[in-house]
Amino acid sequence: MNAPGGTNEHIIRAARAFSNRAIANQDIDAISSLWMEDVLVLTSTSVQLLGAEANRRYYQAQFTRRPDTLWVRTPSSVGAPSSWRIAHEEGDWTGQWSESDGRVQLRGRYMAQWVCTEGDWRIQGEIYVPTSRVFDQGVVHV
Repeated sequence: MNAPGGTNEHIIRAARAFSNRAIANQDIDAISSLWMEDVLVLTSTSVQLLGAEANRRYYQAQFTRRPDTLWVRTPSSVGAPSSWRIAHEEGDWTGQWSESDGRVQLRGRYMAQWVCTEGDWRIQGEIYVPTSRVFDQGVVHV
């Protein structure tokens, strides 16, 4: 994703907002448009997903199994030196969906590495670490 005249930080923050909207709309093509082909994701349950196709299948399975799935990433820091073609993003994430016994909400921290190729910023890798899980009956810290 690129935005004429924007700083690298603004471009990456806009790309993350685009990604959050794409997840809310369950638009896997839009979600995957921000990934490098060899993207590596380490999920909050320590599942390692290597490659865009593996990540596409993971999202599709989540949306099929839990149709009301919603994940939101909120960046607290983006470091994108103008002379480098690599940037980092970190912040808080939330995930929520319904199970047969009630609503589940997860929270945690994440970090992403972005790479600028041919003028576009793409996600090279993401790591998600859970910090708490909330059920309808209360909070369980992990």
